[in-house]
Amino acid sequence: YQRRVERLLRQRELRKINRTHWPNEESGDVSKECEILEHELSLKDSNWGITNEEEFLDASAAAKALREGCERQGSRPPKQRLLVVANRLPVSAVRKGEDSWSLEMSAGGLVSALLGVKDFEAKWIGWAGVNVPDEVGQRALTKALAEKRCIPVFLDEEIVHQYYNGYCNNILWPLFHYLGLPQEDRLATTRSFQSQFDAYKKANEMFAHVVNEHYEEGDVVWCHDYHLMFLPK
Repeated sequence: YQRRVERLLRQRELRKINRTHWPNEESGDVSKECEILEHELSLKDSNWGITNEEEFLDASAAAKALREGCERQGSRPPKQRLLVVANRLPVSAVRKGEDSWSLEMSAGGLVSALLGVKDFEAKWIGWAGVNVPDEVGQRALTKALAEKRCIPVFLDEEIVHQYYNGYCNNILWPLFHYLGLPQEDRLATTRSFQSQFDAYKKANEMFAHVVNEHYEEGDVVWCHDYHLMFLPK
């Protein structure tokens, strides 16, 4: 019986994850199976082969949890959440005052592609493209971006210069796109390779911190592009 309970629980979780609604016929079948399973467990007859009291109680508790889940099948389950983590948010932000921001959605391949995905509740995590050193401005921008389902990572000017303009553009872009001339002269115009690499790791840690604050069990996290290669770890 324990194995059967576990099987039913696994089936329920798979349906919850992979489907955006419960077909009526299937809901009826699962509900009926819940009733049968609870009835059998409630009998607690030695003929069922349950000789261990603790095992029986564990199975009964699992069946009760399954029943509670079955009773909620009439309501539409929430969509699967998708956290898209990218260097830039798909939003252009312009500060209008101390606590006021103007936002405009940006065009782009990733934005256009995800607009067509209807089976996920997508949220974006990334840099808004502006330096916001004060807490008042950060709170106001965070609130404004929430209406666009966006979550900001606040990078300061030095991190952006070393991480994005330095390491990402000077090292990773040429490495992944073409074999160019030696980079020593270009690196000398910004900072040392080591300081850029340190900034790259630091920026990835800042992104990871924001992801951890908003991650919920079952979320799909999409780490986009070469700017965030440390983020999955």
